[in-house]
Amino acid sequence: MADRHLLAALAAGDRAALATAFDRHAPTVLRYAWGLADTPDDAQRLVQDTLAALWREAPTLVLATSALLPWLLVTCRDLHVASTPADADARARHRPRFVGGQVDALPELDRRLVELALGGGHSYQDAARVLGRPVAATARPARRTTKQRTEAVNHGEH
Repeated sequence: MADRHLLAALAAGDRAALATAFDRHAPTVLRYAWGLADTPDDAQRLVQDTLAALWREAPTLVLATSALLPWLLVTCRDLHVASTPADADARARHRPRFVGGQVDALPELDRRLVELALGGGHSYQDAARVLGRPVAATARPARRTTKQRTEAVNHGEH
């Protein structure tokens, strides 16, 4: 299933689509999170928060391209920056070596979107605009406790 169809299924509340998104993208997001987080537990929480944000925002999410990975990586970065001191932003502003191969394998527009957002420190929306692909701003993912995140994913809460 292509990511655009996967997003439509997520927007419709299809929990199997969330499992598919997890299987497809969580390993890459986790490798990226390892480069940001101080501990393996923090990296796992970033992935969980990122996928919970996808589930929650799917009904209103408009992607700049047909790929979910750029949005997921930028959301992971944004969640990290929002939960850490200001100097963590510098750590988040590099092209992550842990996911370089996955980013290189993306279609050119998707790759450029990731590079602008992660390498240049742009938001997803700003990077999309630079590439001539404006998207509506989405709400900032809400901070949840670990228990709330787990329940949201397990019970399909948006």
